Amino acid sequence: MGESIAFNVRQFHSLTMENAQTAPLVRLDYLEPAELARELDVSERTIHRWSVLRIGPPRVTIGRTVLYRRESVRQWLASREERQGRTSGRRLAAQR
Repeated sequence: MGESIAFNVRQFHSLTMENAQTAPLVRLDYLEPAELARELDVSERTIHRWSVLRIGPPRVTIGRTVLYRRESVRQWLASREERQGRTSGRRLAAQR
């Protein structure tokens, strides 16, 4: 019986190590809200607020886990890009 328990522990450990080796490969493409906040130099609360207002990058929710795909964040950032030297009509009218 002792050998059976030892085998089960070894088997569990090998399965756990197998999962630990594959999980990061998937996670490399995703950011947690805290990581995204650090990269964008904003607070986690801002990330959450953007999500509630639907103005932030697209997110993936799995249970209670929220993740942001890196490529989606890049696309979202690119969509928010503004051209230099562009002024609104209101500013032009005020300058005249």
